[in-house]
Amino acid sequence: MGNVTPTTIRRRAMAPIDATALKTVAALMDDPNPIHWDVEAVKARGLGDRPVVQGPVTISALIDLALDFAGPGDRLLDLNARFLRPVFAGDSVDCSGRVVSREGGRMRIELRAAVSGTPVALATATLGRGNKGD
Repeated sequence: MGNVTPTTIRRRAMAPIDATALKTVAALMDDPNPIHWDVEAVKARGLGDRPVVQGPVTISALIDLALDFAGPGDRLLDLNARFLRPVFAGDSVDCSGRVVSREGGRMRIELRAAVSGTPVALATATLGRGNKGD
């Protein structure tokens, strides 16, 4: 991809997630892992005393940030993400990003989700028109 002066994507804070909502999300996702709603299961795994937020909830905040930044008619063509730390009920997630390259009507961006300044997830994405293989 071509070189570009990095463009900062406006930061966005995701509202703290209520612990009771995580059980509903787990049911909707058919996720049987009790660490998302059962504090005793969280404690038994040595993860603290708050339910763990499902990974797709954190990634969806990054996707929302990317799509809000995209131009009219642009869409998410690909996304590669990795989780660095768990997010817990009650955490506020701060999402940010930057454009790292532009070429042929496509943008490659880097995205970051953090809790209290500590990164919890990183992602790279391509925005543009058409299909991934076009």
